[in-house]
Amino acid sequence: RRPVAQPPLRAQLGQAVVVVRQPLVLATIVGSFLAFTLIFAVFLTVFPVHLAQRFGLEAGMRGVMISIPALTSTLAAYNLGRIRAATSARRTVILASVGMAVAFLFIGLTGSLLVAGAAALLYGASSGSLVPTLQDLNISGSPDEHRAAVVAVFVSAARLGQTVGPLLAGLVVGLLGTGATIATGSAAALILLALGVWGPFPRIAEATMTTRG
Repeated sequence: RRPVAQPPLRAQLGQAVVVVRQPLVLATIVGSFLAFTLIFAVFLTVFPVHLAQRFGLEAGMRGVMISIPALTSTLAAYNLGRIRAATSARRTVILASVGMAVAFLFIGLTGSLLVAGAAALLYGASSGSLVPTLQDLNISGSPDEHRAAVVAVFVSAARLGQTVGPLLAGLVVGLLGTGATIATGSAAALILLALGVWGPFPRIAEATMTTRG
């Protein structure tokens, strides 16, 4: 039996571009860029400096504070299947975006280390539910034959956010200082919120879709 002929590479790339331009897939890619820009700009770049300048924390305690969100992030990611079964992807993106906005606002403005720690926990839960949701929608929204290319674009958008985020953070910190920069991150999180509200994310919980199917 003859092997099935594969279309030329140029044709495959053209088809992949068509898939990437589909509203749901494109929204996940934009969301990936925005999320990782915020994560790497606000939390991983500015937050440690903010802890040193405002609270006078040494390196060890700064490490503890930066590690705190891992608790709620892991918990949220572990229970994401249950969350998605109970509520829609759209609502998950919206709530996660609101959570990030609130967390950044409190971290940037508070003078209490306890409040900053609580806000960091909220940030962890938000990022731990947002990023896996975007990944899942990106994969499920692309056909099998183009999935690898679509996921590669998704990852590239995340990597771009990881690169752009710290650069932007450095510029803004020089102008506004650490606290105002983190608080400004809450305004940037509202762009993610707008994407969730008006974007093409599914509005029905997975359990409901399974029942209807």
